[in-house]
Amino acid sequence: MKLTVQLVIDHQDGTALETHEVGTLKRAALTPATAGLHLAEAHEVLAAIQQRTVAAQAAHARESEVPPVAWTPGHWDM
Repeated sequence: MKLTVQLVIDHQDGTALETHEVGTLKRAALTPATAGLHLAEAHEVLAAIQQRTVAAQAAHARESEVPPVAWTPGHWDM
């Protein structure tokens, strides 16, 4: 079995959806060792999602001239 994880970004401005492959997992027969994601795989997928998400948010902010979010340890000020 091959599983492909994709991130789809909808800018909600009428432009085409952006689809990014963020990970591919290959599995043989189902066993307790092959069920779900391994920790390293989960880290890789999350890192790829984070990279694409931050890049899309930064591009949108530059295009929209939205001021950056102020962050202080412990809370978000939006």
